[in-house]
Amino acid sequence: MAQTISLNALVAVLHLQHVQKRQRVVGAIAAFTGEDIVMDIHPPLTRDGDTS
Repeated sequence: MAQTISLNALVAVLHLQHVQKRQRVVGAIAAFTGEDIVMDIHPPLTRDGDTS
């Protein structure tokens, strides 16, 4: 049980770090190329996470 809780916490931390780093990269691309190009790279997500 404690291992499951620890693993879930680790997954949550890694997910948060991934999201933060992705936002930094997308922000850097936006600053470099302009917002219109970023939308081609980073389309808005739908509720279920699908980008189509």
